[in-house]
Amino acid sequence: MTEQSKEPRPSAAADCSAAVALHAVIRRRLELMDELDRDEANVLRRLGWEAKCDVPGSYWLWQKKLPDGRVVMVYRSMALSIEQAMADADVGEDDELL
Repeated sequence: MTEQSKEPRPSAAADCSAAVALHAVIRRRLELMDELDRDEANVLRRLGWEAKCDVPGSYWLWQKKLPDGRVVMVYRSMALSIEQAMADADVGEDDELL
């Protein structure tokens, strides 16, 4: 008998309980990801971004005319990064948040 086989095997009930818990965690993770997706999309729309998809089956991109006149079309994560950089630059001009 090997060392590995000496360890007690979890019961079928414990396996089932762990599987149920895992399913609950995965379901909650997906719910949170969907909620975050909706929140990010809503924020970008409020900031003047427009979701576009010119090619069926391709990724949705976000388009906006920037203050310097350039029009950009980027993935959501880049749109959020651009907004954060512009917000940081605005704070730098004012020197303080308060």
